[in-house]
Amino acid sequence: MSSESSNAEKAKELISQGGEIAGTAVGGALGFLAIGPSGAAAGAVGGLLLSKAVAVAAEFAFRDLSGREKLRVGTGLAFALAKINQHLAEGHMPRSDDFFDRGTAQRSASDEILEGVLFKCKNEHEEKKLRLLANIYANVAFMPEVSSAGANWLLQKGEELTFRQMCIISLVKRKGVRGASWGPRDGDPAFEMEYKALESMFVRDSSPEAMRHYRETGEGRSIIGLSRTGEFCYRVMGLEEIPEDDVRQLAPRFP
Repeated sequence: MSSESSNAEKAKELISQGGEIAGTAVGGALGFLAIGPSGAAAGAVGGLLLSKAVAVAAEFAFRDLSGREKLRVGTGLAFALAKINQHLAEGHMPRSDDFFDRGTAQRSASDEILEGVLFKCKNEHEEKKLRLLANIYANVAFMPEVSSAGANWLLQKGEELTFRQMCIISLVKRKGVRGASWGPRDGDPAFEMEYKALESMFVRDSSPEAMRHYRETGEGRSIIGLSRTGEFCYRVMGLEEIPEDDVRQLAPRFP
């Protein structure tokens, strides 16, 4: 068996571990693997992307992982490959810069980011975040405007953010109107701290009326949208994919 075929089998084994969480994404991931690196549907660049992804996944498969860690890694890999397959099916082309090229250390930015994603997934106890962490690699592979440094920052930020914080960011984007005031008064200190920690993600009302009200009352100004940082996280992590039910649960917490 060639090393390429062996890598694909290891990747399939990992993906099968993620079926409990990844659900239908497993089918999309296995379908993408079935195309093979030289498959016409993937194209030359898509085939290169696939071969690199399965090589990183295969290396991960040889690590000493617990059963739950294998499930999380397999889930992350399934979500990433299914998303890549979706991008290709929609006619999107992988980036054509040096993202997939090996550097002096014989490692490409693509390899490093995917390894980082799988590592974060392995350690992520909030398993609802696994799809969103996987999206970082799958989306960056098609976004030449996102540098490897930016992708690494997103990986770190994705690890830091709670799933509820990701839902808050998604809620603000979905509302599209003036939103929550500073400091939800719902008796949950943890939620208030989570909310305050997201300040850099928001743009607040700076109108003269809002500023005057702020000076007179000390109450915070309304959120009117996401900042550039918030938009960056929303777009590359794919926070629009958070189920509506998860986002809707937050609405009563805001004044």
